[in-house]
Amino acid sequence: MAEETGTGTLGLGPSVGESWAGQAPDDRDLLEQCRQGDMTAFSLLVEKYQDRLFNTTYRLCGNYQDACELTQETFLRALKGIAGFRGDAKFYTWLFRIALNLTRSHRRRAGRRRWRSLDQPDGTLELASQASRLGGNDCPDPAERAEQAERNAKVGAALDQLAQQHRTVIVLRDVEGLNYEQIAQIVGVPVGTVKSRVHRGRLTLRKYLADLVE
Repeated sequence: MAEETGTGTLGLGPSVGESWAGQAPDDRDLLEQCRQGDMTAFSLLVEKYQDRLFNTTYRLCGNYQDACELTQETFLRALKGIAGFRGDAKFYTWLFRIALNLTRSHRRRAGRRRWRSLDQPDGTLELASQASRLGGNDCPDPAERAEQAERNAKVGAALDQLAQQHRTVIVLRDVEGLNYEQIAQIVGVPVGTVKSRVHRGRLTLRKYLADLVE
C-alpha cells in the first residue's frame, strides 16, 4: 500500500522487525503498551490491520487515493483515542467503526465517484470480492489478468450502486469475511438487521452482475 520506509507502512513507528521479534502479542497487550506511549506497539497494530482496513475503505469509497487517506486518518484517530478505549468491543471492531464513520462522511462530501480498479501500479491488493464468490472464478493465470481486471471493475461499479447500508454489510461480510455478530457491533444494528441487509444486498448485487454469475 506504500513504499517501505523502515518505519512501518504509514510511517507511524518502527517496523515490526525492530522489536517484539519472534513474538505474537495480542491486541490487549499492544493497547496497554500504546497507552504507555510505546509507538512500536502501535506500529504493530497498524501492520496487523492496515491491509484489511484499506481493503474495506477502498470497497466503500471506490477510490484508491481516498482509501489510503481514510485508512491513515482512521489510525491517527485511533491513536488519539486509545487512552479512552475501554475495551468493551474488540480493537478491530472499534477500528472498523472509526473507518466506517469516516468513509460515510467522505462519501457525503465527495458524492459518488467513478469506480477505479486496483489493477494499477500503485494498487496491488487481490480482490477477494463478490466476483469470485458469486461467479466461482479462481485466481487467473497471467493471460487472464485483463479479463479479471474487467470483472473487478464491474464488481466495484456494482457495489457502488448499492444503497449505503447494503454496500457496507456486503463488504464486511463477503469481502472482509466478518461474521454477523461482528458486523452488528461495527454498524450498530441488531444481528437480524444485518442478516436482512446482507440478503437484500446480495440479491441486488446479483442483478447488477448477472453477466458474471450466469
